[in-house]
Amino acid sequence: MAKKLSTNSLWQSIKRRCSATFFSKSPADSSRLVESLLVTGSLYGIELGNIDPSWYRQK
Repeated sequence: MAKKLSTNSLWQSIKRRCSATFFSKSPADSSRLVESLLVTGSLYGIELGNIDPSWYRQK
């Protein structure tokens, strides 16, 4: 029983760390993500509009 509790708490810890890492709400991260998707999307034929990343940065 104690081993199962330890495994569950380990899994919860890993899950919490991953969600904090991948689902951060930082605007800088989201703008970089948009910039990377615009450029790589155009390479694969996905038309998203203007691919110049400077258009999407705050001035």
